[in-house]
Amino acid sequence: MARRLAKRAMSSKASAPSSSLGAGSPSLGASAAERFPVDRWLPIFLLTVLVFATLRTFWANLTILRYPYEANFGEGGLLYDALRLRQGKTIYADASSVEWISPYPPLFAWVVSLWPTLDFFWSRLVSQVAHLLSAACLGLVVIRCGAKRTWAAAAALLWLSSPFTRTFAAMGRVDMLGRAFESASLVAGLFWGHAFWGRFLAAALSALGMTTKQTMFVGALALGAWWWGQGRRRQAIEFLSLWAVLTGMAYGLDFAIVLGLTTMLWGSENALILPPACRILAVRSRQEEAEEKAERRCHYSERCR
Repeated sequence: MARRLAKRAMSSKASAPSSSLGAGSPSLGASAAERFPVDRWLPIFLLTVLVFATLRTFWANLTILRYPYEANFGEGGLLYDALRLRQGKTIYADASSVEWISPYPPLFAWVVSLWPTLDFFWSRLVSQVAHLLSAACLGLVVIRCGAKRTWAAAAALLWLSSPFTRTFAAMGRVDMLGRAFESASLVAGLFWGHAFWGRFLAAALSALGMTTKQTMFVGALALGAWWWGQGRRRQAIEFLSLWAVLTGMAYGLDFAIVLGLTTMLWGSENALILPPACRILAVRSRQEEAEEKAERRCHYSERCR
């Protein structure tokens, strides 16, 4: 009997290290979910896929940047707008005009007109830089909402590689610049919206987005809805009011260009004598417009004979 008890004691001592080893070893005792948690491998996997997709997008954008001709409808018209602004001409005209009438507000064309040489490369580069700025702003918004930097990087890369945004990323179009202003408006509102100057900055950036394209209002509405949902209704109303006033002032300036009110303010002789930074205000005098219409009528009359 004593021998049996001694053997049992010795066997239990011998098996104790192996059981403790199995309990402490992650390869034996732990499950696959514990050894490879989802919150660890999923962001890494997503980042790897998005990095390759973003590199492919950058290569395609570089190819478009180097393309010397019009790659999308509207690029040539916007470049022509920039040329006319540099020459001190308006980019809008009446319905009887045979010239290209710009369908967009003038901010993008004015930015392009500041470059020494007017070509498609510069207008596309403006869009590409604005595309990168929007991605950075999106990452900051994700961090501000409480997510980790890994998810912020994934969101920025998703913006860069998404087919819904990369289509116009390297095109000389107004879309990317307007979205960059809207994204910057969200960053200003979320980070500094507690102060009046932060709300004013967010409203001004949203107004610049509207001055780039007429439909760039989603950022302002989203920011106002955010503050309203947080119970900060006074700030939401104040921000939306500032945005409406600044946007109205910007579009009032555009209407002044269209209707030729700058000619009435400065006179027909001094309407074009403006500093380079204010070339956006330049319009043709009424006498020049009358001469062009007379030339067009003569041209059409000669063709009809």
